[in-house]
Parts: sequence; C-alpha cells; structure tokens
Amino acid sequence: MATGPILASVAMRQAGMGPFGTAFWRFAIAAPLLIVLAIAGRRRSQEQTPFVWPKTFANWLWIGGPGVALALVMGAWFTAMLYTTAAAATIMTNMQAPMVGLAAWVLFGQRPRWLFFAGTCIAIVGVVGLLIAEPGPITMVGGNVTGDLIALIGAVAYAAYLLQIARFSRSYKPAEVIAMAATVAAVLLLPLPALLGEPYLPSNATGWWSLVGMSLVAQVFGHSALGWAVARVSSAASASVLLVQPVATAILGWLVLHELLDAWQIGAIGVILVGVFLAKRGAPTTQPDENTPDRPVSS
Repeated sequence: MATGPILASVAMRQAGMGPFGTAFWRFAIAAPLLIVLAIAGRRRSQEQTPFVWPKTFANWLWIGGPGVALALVMGAWFTAMLYTTAAAATIMTNMQAPMVGLAAWVLFGQRPRWLFFAGTCIAIVGVVGLLIAEPGPITMVGGNVTGDLIALIGAVAYAAYLLQIARFSRSYKPAEVIAMAATVAAVLLLPLPALLGEPYLPSNATGWWSLVGMSLVAQVFGHSALGWAVARVSSAASASVLLVQPVATAILGWLVLHELLDAWQIGAIGVILVGVFLAKRGAPTTQPDENTPDRPVSS
C-alpha cells in the first residue's frame, strides 16, 4: 500500500495529472478487477447465496458509505501532496489509529487495553518526529498548515472507511466490500477533474505505468489484504498496523523520489515501529459477533 502515494506523486509530478484525476484512475482501473475477484471468490467458496449488487438508489446510498469515505481519503491525500512531500502527506493521513480505536470501542464494543493507547501515542510521537525531519518545506513547521489540514481530513475519512469495512464485512465477504467501495469511489470522482480543470489523461507513458501500478499494487492487492485483515481482527489492530505505512513510504520516497533519510528520520522510524508493536499487543484481537444484519433489504 505504501507504493500508492509514491506512484501517485510520480503521475502528478512527471505526467501532469491532478490529485482527483489520479484518484479517479486508481479506482477506475481497479474496480473491474476487484468485481471479478469478488464474484470468483464467492463461486470458489461454493456459497449458496449469490453475490447481489444493491438494486435500489436507497440501497446504493446505504452501501455507498465506504466508497464515499474512500474517495475523500484519496482526494485529500493526493491534494495534500501538492503542498508537501508524499511521505509527509502519508504520515498525516495515517494518523487515524486513535480515532479508529476510540470509535470501535464506542460503536462496536471493541475495548482496547491501555497498551493500545500507549503504543499509539508512542507511534504518533514517532510520526510527528518523522514529519518534522522531512526534507524540504514542511508545512507544519513553516507555519503553512494547508497541506496538513487537508491530510488530516483524509485521516478522519480513513478512520470512517476502516470502521465501515469492519461493519459491512459481517454481511458481505471482504472482497465484495472492497469492490463496491472502489466502484462507488470511481463514480463519485469521475466528474471532479472536469469541474476542477484537471486533465483526465496523463501526458506520457510514465504516467500511465504509475496509474496502473498504483491501482494493481496499492488498491487491488493492498486494499484486498486490508479488507481481509479488518474482517478477521479488530478495527483498532488493523489501524495500528497501518501506521507502518508512512515508514514504508518514507523509504520508498528515498529510493524512488530521492528524498534522503537522515539519522533523525531513521530514529523516528524506529519509534514508530516500537509504538505499532505495543499498540498491536494492546488491541482487541478479533471482531465481536453481531446478530444484527448489515445487508440492506432489497425492494
């Protein structure tokens, strides 16, 4: 998943794409593949009930929640990269772990142990340290908080996305939830490049390879794995592990975008990894059983 912001940054920097056009292609390319995988997975498991898409507008509104959140996540995330580096935007967008932990406790009864909050706080300290140590103009330190505020909007949407995946995975298979979310996100993002004056197509082959790679690696593979994990462990545990993503993005930014890592950044990465380890130990391990169905009633 850490390849997503790196490849998005390449598409925007080297192929003239805008943030919403980039986000649209991430889902437009991935959605057909995810739908095929969802249908094939249900057939392979020999489910007696076939996969049924929502048939009414009301049902699409009901099931569209994860897609709305996902579109907002990527739109905010990629827009933030216009103001700061890919690693800094990823760091801020992934500040969703404490939000998910608290919300899952209130909504789902997934009460974490104190170690989760201690580990999350340690990881956030490391995340802030990594943000401060970012090379180039850092918006939080320099006083221009535009990019950080946009990325934090993405963090709130990311938390909502993870919580909704956890909820809907009780009624649908994870692959089906991810497929529907990507489809809804693509539809919502489709008109935005035209409205915002962004190009729909990259200007060179590098841009196309970046968009295809981002869709296949980050969305099809990465979010499919995320959906599988959220359906089997608690929301808080999944959110805490995602704090590793800024670490991987910083390393990839060093390798691909030549954003060098210094001793301070390496130390901050170590702090993040310690915090993630502790948060994972303190998070609830499984999703609670729910008797209330989350599948809409078709009319």
